Amino acid sequence: MAFIAYSAPVTTPAAISIDRSTPSDGGAVLVAGLVAVVTHWRALAAVIVPTLLPALLLADVLAIVQAGPSATIVDGVLRPLATNEGSVVGGLVVAFGWLLGLNAAMVVLTGRLRGVTVPPRQALRRALRTLPESAVAVLLLLLLVGAVAVGAAFAAAGADELQLPLLVVLIAGGLVLVGTRLPLLPALVLRDNELPLLRHVHRLVDGRLPSTGIALSVVIALPWLADLLTDGRSQPVAPPYPAYLGWVGQVLAVVGLLLITAAQAALLTVAYLRQRAPGQAGSVEADPARIDAVLAALGATGTAPAPRRAAGWTLAALVPLPMLLGLGVAAVNPYGSPRAVSQQVSWSGAILATAWPAGRHPIVVTDWGVHWCRDDACASSDQHTSAVTWHGAEGTASAIGADGTVVAAGLRGRDVPDLVRTDGNDAVQLERCDGPERCDDGITRWHTGGEEAQPVLAVAPGPDGSVVVATARPLPVKEGDPERVELAVTRCNTVHCNRRSLAVLGTVEAALTSPDRHGDSLRTVVAQLTLTLDADDHPTLLLRDAAGGRAWLATCPAADCRGARVEQIGAPADATLPAALLDRGGPRLVEGAELGGDQGRWPVAVRGDTACGLTTAPGPEPVVSVRIGAPTPTPRRLALWCMPADGATWPPRRVTLAPLTGEPYYLALVAAPDGRLLALWDDDGYRHALLVTL
Repeated sequence: MAFIAYSAPVTTPAAISIDRSTPSDGGAVLVAGLVAVVTHWRALAAVIVPTLLPALLLADVLAIVQAGPSATIVDGVLRPLATNEGSVVGGLVVAFGWLLGLNAAMVVLTGRLRGVTVPPRQALRRALRTLPESAVAVLLLLLLVGAVAVGAAFAAAGADELQLPLLVVLIAGGLVLVGTRLPLLPALVLRDNELPLLRHVHRLVDGRLPSTGIALSVVIALPWLADLLTDGRSQPVAPPYPAYLGWVGQVLAVVGLLLITAAQAALLTVAYLRQRAPGQAGSVEADPARIDAVLAALGATGTAPAPRRAAGWTLAALVPLPMLLGLGVAAVNPYGSPRAVSQQVSWSGAILATAWPAGRHPIVVTDWGVHWCRDDACASSDQHTSAVTWHGAEGTASAIGADGTVVAAGLRGRDVPDLVRTDGNDAVQLERCDGPERCDDGITRWHTGGEEAQPVLAVAPGPDGSVVVATARPLPVKEGDPERVELAVTRCNTVHCNRRSLAVLGTVEAALTSPDRHGDSLRTVVAQLTLTLDADDHPTLLLRDAAGGRAWLATCPAADCRGARVEQIGAPADATLPAALLDRGGPRLVEGAELGGDQGRWPVAVRGDTACGLTTAPGPEPVVSVRIGAPTPTPRRLALWCMPADGATWPPRRVTLAPLTGEPYYLALVAAPDGRLLALWDDDGYRHALLVTL
């Protein structure tokens, strides 16, 4: 028969290294597998590239279609948000392509190690015919891996002091156990034994369990690396690196996935074909004659075809296709997805105020100082360290005017008696910045409450260098009576306040502080006071009750606030939620939680007739997850929600901006006069800015 001509031992270096095995030849199997990948990479690529690459492309297409307009084009590349369903379907598609390529690669490599050449088309047909049984075998092996991991975790949980060493031993032993079952995969494809497959595999590894388990444990560990590479294909390169590095990284990730599949196929084939050493325990091994018969039936020939450059270039050209798909969809933008430019920023501290004045770049005030962005995306900025907001001192307020003027006010005197003598009252330190290197500050004695509880401040820049300060001052009341707060507006001609005017707007029943349980701790919520000046220099005050649910809006018909009107309006029940003042049948505070996503301290920005909120949303859960030790953090995504601000009824729109590693310490959102949005947040110690064009 034809196969008899191919039954002679192979004389290639890769085959010699697996001709005979010893009980400690696990390292030799690993080396032989890597040598086989390097030696026969063309033959492996001929079957792995046409199977795995289309699967990756189809998975990307499914993610893009399912994400639709909720995806964002970041730095010129589409970043689709794969939902839980999308990740399952895409994962199954990639798994199908991987298993088909793995089976075909084992057939092709078996032929090369036996000294013959199997046509790639025939190898793929063989792989497709055996795919259902291989899929069942892989599923059973995955269940065995999961059972070993869960069992190891439970066993280690009962050993307090030896938990980590015991866990390592149990997992290593479990990997060896599962690894000795992996020859079932090449046995299914080659069909070279009449014994039941499980019994055949058991006898095949009998007497060489440690070496087989150690060598094939790498096959089990490689999918974790593949998962990291797959995730990396969808992540942008962190600025300030150029965008093309991200494209190169995506291509290298695809190459890594192809190499991982080739390495798995090589290790499985080498471990299955190796012969026993003389005198080694065990009697069953792969039957060369039967394997040659299988290869002959697939059209194997004894002469290898000459390498075709055209075929090689075609395969190489397919590798960048997943990256080119994202670039192509981003260029066409069929869903009208928003475009964004990402930057890393260098400022520190919590964000206190943000603004985007007309004709200017964004301005950000943190509790360390003021940052004037030099461009719209905040790639760089000019900085000024503020003595008023330094380190988030209590009793401070800051604001940014329509012309870009930055002002800050802070209570001084009681806590820093040596700074200014106030006879037990307060002093107010003022600061005004008309631009970088143009800041001035001063401090003056100012009665803002005396021996009573400290007031809440708000500030706004007035015309001609003036500073306007609003105060919500608690009034003394009898025990049992409701708390009362006096609202007032003070105008200072400069930060030194040489000339001052005071206007008392009215008194309201409100709480300036309120206890609130946050998780396992008790925190104190402070009432929020904001002050704005319109184009005619008329002040408007907004006080939110610290207990939540109520707010007071004070409007002044003139700059001196004579005839001011104070009215109660609705407010979110959670006084810590940022909210936007909108007119919906009357003025009302609309909280960010109404825009969708998670509950929390999410900022809101109004752009024209649209209100947008920056929030976090659940990310795609892994298809298979094994938890050992502490709970795995839930994947999060930074999302932007927009809804009508003028009472229209169109549904809110959500777009996904970026993945999150942890819970952000701060979030900020500011709208430009032309409708663009600048999102600011921190994640895992890094601070980011994202300029979004909707």
